[in-house]
Amino acid sequence: MIRVFAGNNFYLIKNHVDKLRSDFISKNGNMSIEEIDCEDVEIATLVTTSNTVSLFSEKKLIIAKNIAQNKNLSVQIEQIFSAVVNTEDFVIVEKNIDKRSAYYKFLKKNSDFTQCDELNEDQSIDWVLNESKSLDASLSRQDARYLVNRIGLNQQLLKGELNKLISYDENITRKNIDELTSEKPQSSVFNLLDAAFAGNSRSALKIYDEQKAQGSQPQSIFGMLVWQANIIATVAAGANMSPGELSVATGIKPFSISKANGVYKKIGRQGVSDLLDRLVDADRQIKTKSVDPDEVLKNLLLTIS
Repeated sequence: MIRVFAGNNFYLIKNHVDKLRSDFISKNGNMSIEEIDCEDVEIATLVTTSNTVSLFSEKKLIIAKNIAQNKNLSVQIEQIFSAVVNTEDFVIVEKNIDKRSAYYKFLKKNSDFTQCDELNEDQSIDWVLNESKSLDASLSRQDARYLVNRIGLNQQLLKGELNKLISYDENITRKNIDELTSEKPQSSVFNLLDAAFAGNSRSALKIYDEQKAQGSQPQSIFGMLVWQANIIATVAAGANMSPGELSVATGIKPFSISKANGVYKKIGRQGVSDLLDRLVDADRQIKTKSVDPDEVLKNLLLTIS
């Protein structure tokens, strides 16, 4: 059987592959498993490796990674499928694959194909809740959302932080989340804008000071604000598209689009225009005048609030 796991959710891909590997070992032992990075592999090498069986087992598991990164190999995917038909399990892992390519379309049509995309915010919250429940931990939905917004959507990071929290106390509280986890800087900038647009200047300045305490310079924070504003402007320009369509069209992750959409709904198209004007003015001040960038950013946040 030929299976494919493709997408940017590396945690989910790893779980799928580890499960297949474990199941294979339980039935056939670990002497007939081959993992191949295919970026620089010739088709003859891949086929020979796949069809060579061990003295200790008649069956074989092949895990072929990154065929999409090898143009000469990916265009021969039909020949590869024909040649490895007798392999017990042939698994293709693709972290970066062009969905418009003939290679992708062939895999979708001719294999047991699993798309492993990063979860959106609501899916991540559900996953955190289910994971904590499976580990006999107590976590409210509100605090699960807080954890996801604080850490981001990377399931590997969320899993690690969840394990840390449970090791400390199976009753997970917001206080423990604040004390034991580090907020992802990108998420903090979204929170910074959220607080400012909500008119909460005290919270916005507090988050700004926390960013500086973590070692971020005013110019770096300003750069992240500009980057986030660009995403918000992209959401405004694509207001007639679904988050999924906009993500595919722009390459921006669904999580970032979801967060930006929340800000856009608060301020509207005119608010986006005003935000960009204020950022341009702040940028001009920092680059052309003898001003303290720290004061410029604080004034910018107060003006937005």
